[in-house]
Amino acid sequence: MMVPVHREAPFPVLLAWACLDRHHHKRCSRCAEADLCPAVGEARARIKEWRKARALLGWTR
Repeated sequence: MMVPVHREAPFPVLLAWACLDRHHHKRCSRCAEADLCPAVGEARARIKEWRKARALLGWTR
């Protein structure tokens, strides 16, 4: 029987969350120009991949 284990997110994923939080509260100049900053897109992709890997490995929140 597998026991779910809580795992801390890797540092790059934590930075991605910080990026999304920062852009949620205050948009940067690149966001104003293109309506979506490339950093936000990269952060979302990194978090999505982490969630996918976490699900495959059977890790819980």
